[in-house]
Amino acid sequence: MSGIIGGAGSKSGVIGTTELDYETGTFEWSFATIYKSGGSGTIDSSFNTGKYIKIGDQVHLSGMFKINALNCSADGFTLNIPFSASTGGEGSNQSSGIVGMSGGLPLATHSSTSTPICQISDGAAEMNLYLVRESSSWISLIPAMNVSGVSYNLSPSITYKVA
Repeated sequence: MSGIIGGAGSKSGVIGTTELDYETGTFEWSFATIYKSGGSGTIDSSFNTGKYIKIGDQVHLSGMFKINALNCSADGFTLNIPFSASTGGEGSNQSSGIVGMSGGLPLATHSSTSTPICQISDGAAEMNLYLVRESSSWISLIPAMNVSGVSYNLSPSITYKVA
């Protein structure tokens, strides 16, 4: 708090200003879409808790989840997010963040010249995970292969604008 007035505080430091819209919480990472006819995937229920901080119309997501098994196409999958992204207007049509990775990711998928990112599009209620390669081409972070029995630990971190 900033600005103390007669023992009462004003979160903004401005007299007469209403409470700041501030919220923290947790959510469960879950698949929104798996792009393959008959595709499937499992997120470990022991490693699926994400955290969020919402301040006004900005939300920051972080946390780790563990994929135990995934069978999808090169287009991969999307993840549910706790708040839908805003639509229209400057600065609201797309947000990108980073993704930490560990586990059994094949070396052919990730190299020192590629960067894992997460991306939320205008108005979306889900997040995509991509690998941006040196050639500037984007592919799904998870390779086009059946990875049953292989564990992937992914840690996205992104800030985006909500409605």
